[in-house]
Amino acid sequence: MSNIKEAIRQINGSLPAGNNGSKVILFKTLARTNSEQTIIANLALMYARAGEKVLVLDTDFSSNAFKQAFGLKTKLGLSDYLSGGSSNVTGIIQAVSGENISIVCSGTLPVEDTAYLLGDPKMMSFMEKTNDKYDRVLINTAAYAANSSDEYLLEHADGVVIVQDLKAIKKMQMFSLLSMLDKRNAKVLGYISAKK
Repeated sequence: MSNIKEAIRQINGSLPAGNNGSKVILFKTLARTNSEQTIIANLALMYARAGEKVLVLDTDFSSNAFKQAFGLKTKLGLSDYLSGGSSNVTGIIQAVSGENISIVCSGTLPVEDTAYLLGDPKMMSFMEKTNDKYDRVLINTAAYAANSSDEYLLEHADGVVIVQDLKAIKKMQMFSLLSMLDKRNAKVLGYISAKK
């Protein structure tokens, strides 16, 4: 446990302070890894215990990692809201008991029905409504794929953290990701080397 805490402190120490433009942080990986969700959950806890109000937004519709990690009971999440299954924003934002953390889980829609949800204007409206209510917004994304709709989220992120097992990826994959981030004028805040 102390090793995880120390790693999280090191990660936070390498990020710009919130008032220097790292309020909304998007986490990206080239291959699905549990390390990304673990890092986000622990950063959320660290910020919350330092007195910040934190939102964790899960846009990886292929998993529901945060629901399990924080013991949440709700069934609805982001995919339900964006598809019209839940019209109330507050209905998908869940407070974590005893912590200054709110979670928006990925939702209940089958992953094959979610391909274009993140590019929907409703997603942009959601980001605008919620960003001002939190000191930190940590966004979990699916593994990178070219022309994925989660590229639209970069418009609302102050920076990107790449979480990856650098020994397990091909250079061309990383080049493709970095090229996309450059085209979107995304600020890369740092890299975290992690194992699957």
